Amino acid sequence: MRLVATVGNSPLPVWLAIRTLEPSHVTAVVSEESVDRWRAVDDLLSSRGDPSERSMLPCMADAEDPAAIRRFLSDQSPPEADLGIVGGTNAMVVQTFAWWSANPANAQRTAWYCDAVSGELVPVVGAAQTPARRVQMSSGMTFEELCSLHEEGLTMGPGRLARARDVNRWVSSGAIPPGDADTVHGLRARVMTACKAAAPTARLEHSRQLLSGNQLTMDSDVLAQVEHRLVVIGCCDSGSISDVTYCLAATAEKARRLGGDFAHAFVVSTQHARALHLEQARWQLPWQTPASVFGVDQLHMLGQAVTSALGV
Repeated sequence: MRLVATVGNSPLPVWLAIRTLEPSHVTAVVSEESVDRWRAVDDLLSSRGDPSERSMLPCMADAEDPAAIRRFLSDQSPPEADLGIVGGTNAMVVQTFAWWSANPANAQRTAWYCDAVSGELVPVVGAAQTPARRVQMSSGMTFEELCSLHEEGLTMGPGRLARARDVNRWVSSGAIPPGDADTVHGLRARVMTACKAAAPTARLEHSRQLLSGNQLTMDSDVLAQVEHRLVVIGCCDSGSISDVTYCLAATAEKARRLGGDFAHAFVVSTQHARALHLEQARWQLPWQTPASVFGVDQLHMLGQAVTSALGV
């Protein structure tokens, strides 16, 4: 089958649609702002040896003006293909759908969108196509591939923190020295233990550097990853609302940069839940990344949240 895919600022849904539907040919609809995102997808598919033929329409200059998009698309012939509504502005999606629908042959084809909550490709309700089933998305991505898709050249380096080995030892032994139990290092060990119990198939990392070339671009407290789903967990050794909110915002930004639309951000404080103003921390978060705050006495709830976010 052939696929026409709208491409916006998030490359992950585009990658997922192609990997899941396995089209023989992909035509990307891109804007000047999103063409680099498409190139990241194309490069990763090439490195994987994906057999699909891939091309893109000329870049549209204005992805916000419906009339300009309509004029741009009128110069192209819509192919007979499925449609992946997997990125782009609202105007870009609406006009591309109308352009695609103008080909009578596409009445028998399927238009799909990417549902980040269910992890499925879902047929568009009301589209003039034969009924289609939901398709569970699968990517087979490594953490390095997930990062490279969102931030070119980003790699994982060694642990930066001197006490990373202590954390590993505490996780292995199941015992944290009393003097370290309430430190951020002890909290990392407790978070790692909770994540290992809740999601034993996940890749777990802690206290790692993330490098762009040889330059440190960010470090991490705890990362949990299964294919294209990523959870970034920040460990906060404070209970003040300003500190927790700052940690949550920083963790959410890391999650967005590393994992895109499917990433989640959680923060665990060394304080108990009753001492935290959790709803205030949530509402003050400036990012759209799904995020929550947990007290140190809520690690079982953190485990449940990680399991749900990773789809395991």
